[in-house]
Amino acid sequence: MPDPVKVFVSYSHQDAEYLADDSLLGYLKGLEKEDVMLWTDRHITAGELWDNEIKANLQDSQLALVLVSQALFNFRLLSECRDQATTGPTDTPHTYHFIGL
Repeated sequence: MPDPVKVFVSYSHQDAEYLADDSLLGYLKGLEKEDVMLWTDRHITAGELWDNEIKANLQDSQLALVLVSQALFNFRLLSECRDQATTGPTDTPHTYHFIGL
């Protein structure tokens, strides 16, 4: 069985309603049956270094799904995550999909 495709989901916490089961990410969860794993920062547990976890999971993902809103543009971590993904090891290709909210 092939490895699951890991999708890093980037969003502003001000737009967290898009992660609800009756919204965008809820609809995409059906892809988990097709070996697609959706990763958000909600997977970070207490005591973990959130910055390290975000960067590691972004680097380990094959796709990055960026939920673009004004709140996300106002958040400086967006450019830091983009820079991390584009300067990481070249053996892991990254594809970015921007969805305007």
